[in-house]
Amino acid sequence: MLLQYIRRLRIFVYNILQNDEHDTRFSRYVDYFLIFLIMTNVAAVIAESVDTWYYPYQDYFTWFENFSIVVFSIEYLLRLWSVAEVKPDDTTWRQRWNWLKSPSAMIDLIAIIPAFLNFFVSIDLRFLRILRLFRILKLTRYFASLRILLVVISKEKGSFQAVIFILIIMIVTASSGIYLVENHAQPEEFESIPKAMWWAVVTLTTVG
Repeated sequence: MLLQYIRRLRIFVYNILQNDEHDTRFSRYVDYFLIFLIMTNVAAVIAESVDTWYYPYQDYFTWFENFSIVVFSIEYLLRLWSVAEVKPDDTTWRQRWNWLKSPSAMIDLIAIIPAFLNFFVSIDLRFLRILRLFRILKLTRYFASLRILLVVISKEKGSFQAVIFILIIMIVTASSGIYLVENHAQPEEFESIPKAMWWAVVTLTTVG
């Protein structure tokens, strides 16, 4: 009896969080709540960068962050638990492992890891707070066009890796060349190859 109740509960959670074909008022409310929480988290990270906003209301920002990490952590665990209902005939551990390796699961994990790192790091590292901006990637789950983008990136990851590899080779080659040519003429700008890499990045990517 208990196992049947747990199974029904897992199916219910799966339908609410994972099943795109399941559309009820409650499931929509859950989606709206999570979307709102993601957007307010991004707004909070941006607001925290303004000292005149952050320090007077630091306790509120901290409370909101703790609340958010609890919600996102529960969501992550529930998705991991309920994903076994995707293929009920398959083994649960295999389905959960496959889900853990999926892009959406990676995004969910990235969304909560920075907050947990803050508990183990004694100093307030600003880059850990900035990493929370990656929570906006969780919105890809709720918009079809963004999900298509993730699918394309996943299928064409070999091409992206090749492009990144070629870009790295070009940056290293260009920065080494400009260092050899301009080091004596402009020692302050091209003091070393690592320093010359910024010039290479700006030139090759037209950032400048």
